[in-house]
Amino acid sequence: MQLFTEKGFTTDHWKSVFPDIQVEFVEEMNIDSDKEPTPNGLTWIVTQTPGWQKRISQFAKQGNKVIALTRQADLNEFKDAFSSGATGYLDALSNAEMLKLAKQTVEKGAVWLPSPIVNDLIKRTSQKIESKYQPNLDELTQKEKEVAEKVALGESNHEIAEEMKISERTVKSHLTQIYNKLNLRDRLHLMLYIRGAVN
Repeated sequence: MQLFTEKGFTTDHWKSVFPDIQVEFVEEMNIDSDKEPTPNGLTWIVTQTPGWQKRISQFAKQGNKVIALTRQADLNEFKDAFSSGATGYLDALSNAEMLKLAKQTVEKGAVWLPSPIVNDLIKRTSQKIESKYQPNLDELTQKEKEVAEKVALGESNHEIAEEMKISERTVKSHLTQIYNKLNLRDRLHLMLYIRGAVN
């Protein structure tokens, strides 16, 4: 596992989460070198470092899973990262639990996105989805139905908590119950289910 960043980016946190991680500083590398990167499983690349998109593309073409690390989540940067071949995108300063979860998710072949990007995607697409099925919400409590509807509109946990006058922890608890009861994976899957795009 490798981390590509520039000098000055603190790597202590990373080494505490992933003790075996190999850190490479982009200032010491020639991005235009003809030498192909060696497949190494999972590669983390900090965005906005010189040649970051080209580096993502090189590693993805070699069969590596690539997670782009951002200093500030941005929809355009996210698009650039994924069009270059990344399969994950998250805050470079995420806590240990989030980093490990992102790693596990991407290594299993799934995609990892930060919730602000997911919420933005949901807001942009939810009203444009053609309904094919009637969602069955009978198993959900009234509060769970309310949370599910708000998630399907692209609202964040924080926004839902404020509107419903409950804690974010309670929102997360409701979401866990919703996912379990409806056999759904995540917010995007929930939105598609509520909109009748999947059954």
